[in-house]
Amino acid sequence: MDAVVLLGAPGSGKGTQTGKLCDDFGFHRVSTGDIIRAEIRDGTLLGKSFAQYQATGMLVPDDTVCEMVFSNLSRIDGRGLVFDGFPRTLLQAHRLERFFVERDLRGFIFLFDVTFENIENRIVNRVSCPGCNSVFNSRVDGVEIGAACPRCGTRIAVRQDDTIEVLRHRYDIFRREVDPILEFYGDKVHVIAGNRPADDVYLDITEQMNLSALDSRNS
Repeated sequence: MDAVVLLGAPGSGKGTQTGKLCDDFGFHRVSTGDIIRAEIRDGTLLGKSFAQYQATGMLVPDDTVCEMVFSNLSRIDGRGLVFDGFPRTLLQAHRLERFFVERDLRGFIFLFDVTFENIENRIVNRVSCPGCNSVFNSRVDGVEIGAACPRCGTRIAVRQDDTIEVLRHRYDIFRREVDPILEFYGDKVHVIAGNRPADDVYLDITEQMNLSALDSRNS
């Protein structure tokens, strides 16, 4: 069974590529952002504390993130996994690697290399579906706020944390945290030029994994 780890700054395209892998190959999406937003949406006690972190762009503490992620994974069996936004710290990377070894998973690590200017342009136009967690670019995809999601029909919205101020803060945190993670994974990391169209990025990922999206769709 395969596991894919997508590393990249906020807005670098991780969510888009995660969706493609799930659609084409049946991977299970593991997104800390999705889990946190679900807790906030449901109004849980944990969700209320998450909302404070989210509003300021601060990261949720490692222990809490790991507990959420691995609790979710304990219910998944027999499917490929794609990690969107996890690990974000060196401690999380160590915990995840231990999980890979225990489950005998073949891990693929990808880093999206995207300029801040490109990310900023994406965030300005980013909208998402609170139902299926799909992410769209309103200018490129023609999906507007309040319209029905083309995947599940839920009304499209803007994430509360999709502001330039929060983006800059989260980007600085990412740059500070990612270097130790990259050093930990070493030559396992495949660097992907993320400034290109999403389909080109996706082709790079599937070629590195020796997957065929066309064969998967036709099977």
